[in-house]
Amino acid sequence: MFRHISSLMHEENVSLIGMLEGIRTFSAFLPIPVFSLYAFRFTDSGLMAGMALGVYGIAMIFSQMLLGHLSDIIGRKKIAYLSAILFSLGNLISWHPFNILILIFSRAIAGFGAMSSPLLALLNEQADRERRTIYMATVGTFSGFGIVIGVIAGPWIMQYIGLSALFLISAILGFISIIPISMLKEHSVKSGAKSALEINVPFFFSSFASSFLLFGSFFFLPLYWTSYASEMSYSTMILITLISAGILGIFISVRMGMKSSISTITLLLFAVSAIFMFSLWKFQILVATGFFIFAVGYTIFEIVFIPLLLKDRDRNYGSLIGFFNGGRYAGEFLGSITIGYFLGTSHIFCHLIRFTLLIDALMVFSIILLNAQYFKYGNMFNMHN
Repeated sequence: MFRHISSLMHEENVSLIGMLEGIRTFSAFLPIPVFSLYAFRFTDSGLMAGMALGVYGIAMIFSQMLLGHLSDIIGRKKIAYLSAILFSLGNLISWHPFNILILIFSRAIAGFGAMSSPLLALLNEQADRERRTIYMATVGTFSGFGIVIGVIAGPWIMQYIGLSALFLISAILGFISIIPISMLKEHSVKSGAKSALEINVPFFFSSFASSFLLFGSFFFLPLYWTSYASEMSYSTMILITLISAGILGIFISVRMGMKSSISTITLLLFAVSAIFMFSLWKFQILVATGFFIFAVGYTIFEIVFIPLLLKDRDRNYGSLIGFFNGGRYAGEFLGSITIGYFLGTSHIFCHLIRFTLLIDALMVFSIILLNAQYFKYGNMFNMHN
C-alpha cells in the first residue's frame, strides 16, 4: 500500500490535497487536547465549555453538507478558498475571545471552514474506479498524520508559549493553505449543473459515533490528568500513546486493506476504549490504556472509512463525503456538550458511567447498520434527493 502511496505523490493534485488535509487536520486538532482547560478560563459551566468545543462541529454540519453540494455546482477551488479564510478568521478571534460567548462565536466561524468535502470530491473526479481507493487512502494517511501530530504538539506547545497561541498558529496555517489551493488543477464546472444529494446512513452514523467519542475523550482527558498526581505528564502520555497507537493502526490498515470487516473492528475498539477511559477512571493506567485503544481505532478510521464509503461509487462524491463529514461534526458537537453536561461545574468523574453506556450503544447500533448494508440489504441505506 505505501509503495502505491509513494508513486502517487508524483501526481500533483494528490500531493497537494494530501498536504492540505494534513495542514487542516493539524490546525484543527492543535488546541483540541487542551481546549477544555482553555474554555474553563471563561466559564465555570461544563455545558458552556462543551458548547465552545462542540459548536465548531455544529457549524461544520452545515458547511460540509451545503458547501460540499455547492462545490458540485460552482467548483471545488472557490469553496476551498472561502473555507480557508473562514477557518483562519475564526481562530484569530479565538486567540483572544474575552468571554465564553465570543469563544463560542469564534469557534462557529472557524467551523464554517469546511475544506474536506470539495477537496476530496476534486480528487475523486480525477480518479478511475481502480485508483480511487488508493487515492483516498493516501489523503486519509495525511489527514491521520495531521491529527496525530496536532494532538501531540498542542500540549507541548502550550507549555512553552501558552494555550491561546495555539489558535494563532492555526489561523496562520489556515492562511498559508491558500497557496497550495491556488496550485490545484480543476476541470471547469458548468454553472447550474445538477447533482443529486446522496447520503449513506450507516457511514453517516458511524462517523457521528466516532467523533462523539473523540471529543468526549479530549474534553475529559486534560481535566482528568491535571486532577490526579502522576509521574508522567499529560503531554508525555499523549506523545507515547499516539505514536505507538498510530504505528499499530497503520499496520492494521495496511494488512486488512479495504475489507468490510475492518469497519466492525474499528467500532469495537471504540466501544472497549470507552469502558476503560470513562468507567475505570479510578485507575490512571487503565485510562491511558483506553486512550491507546481509542487511538488505534481512530487511526484506522481516518485511513479506511472514506475509501470504503466511496468504493464502487462513480458520482455524487461531494454530497457523500459532505454528509459523512456532517455526521462527524454532529458527533463533535453532541459529544462535547454531553460530557460537559455530565461533568457539570464540579468535574465529578463518577457520573461518566452513563457516558460510557451511551457511547457503547452508539457503537453497537453503528455496527448493526454497517453489517446490514454489507451482508443483507445492499445499498438500501443510500438515500437520494
